[in-house]
Amino acid sequence: MKNTEYSREEYHLLKAKGEVITELRKDAGYKNGKDFAKHIHMSPSLYMRYETGENMKTISLHRLLSHHDMNLQQYYTLVYKIVDEKNKVSQN
Repeated sequence: MKNTEYSREEYHLLKAKGEVITELRKDAGYKNGKDFAKHIHMSPSLYMRYETGENMKTISLHRLLSHHDMNLQQYYTLVYKIVDEKNKVSQN
């Protein structure tokens, strides 16, 4: 993901989305993205792009979250908590 393509706020949003996806995988007991991607029948390279903050289609996100028994509202609550923290740090 190239930082120059996005504003600082957009960059923080995408990075936070990736951080949450990574933490959900780890919390589910998967040590690496490749094994989890296979479990959810997703291309490992595509899944790893999501963990690094690549933008993704809503339906892909929905499918991924369904494996964690999480809905979009719960997910974005976590994402925006991270975004708010990053924005506070970058303002200082």
